[in-house]
Amino acid sequence: QLLSYGRNRQRCEEVRVRKVNKKKVALSAPELAPAKRDWYLGLSATELVQRLGSGALSSETIVGMYCQQAHSCDKRFNCSTQDCFSQAMEAARAADRHLRDTGSTLGPLHGLPVSVSECFDIRGTD
Repeated sequence: QLLSYGRNRQRCEEVRVRKVNKKKVALSAPELAPAKRDWYLGLSATELVQRLGSGALSSETIVGMYCQQAHSCDKRFNCSTQDCFSQAMEAARAADRHLRDTGSTLGPLHGLPVSVSECFDIRGTD
């Protein structure tokens, strides 16, 4: 998994150290029966946005479920280099407040979680 040459070796070793020392993140998704949680996780982005707009689901609930799922997969497969769960939960709460206060969404993917490949530069990440 580690590249063994040049400056990439140092970066990869730093990533590996961060992975080993990664803190546990408190995720505030509601406790749902596994079948219901799996049903929600199986919904399309369109269906999730419809449920967000109608108030049937909150962004905080959706993002929390996806963060829990991502954390579970990462523990099993070691598939991410950095998580942004805290920032995602803050953004979800802000999206919920915006919808509650204005009655409008922030855009077509309002309140949905997104995972971005490390090949893209994102401010505040490694």
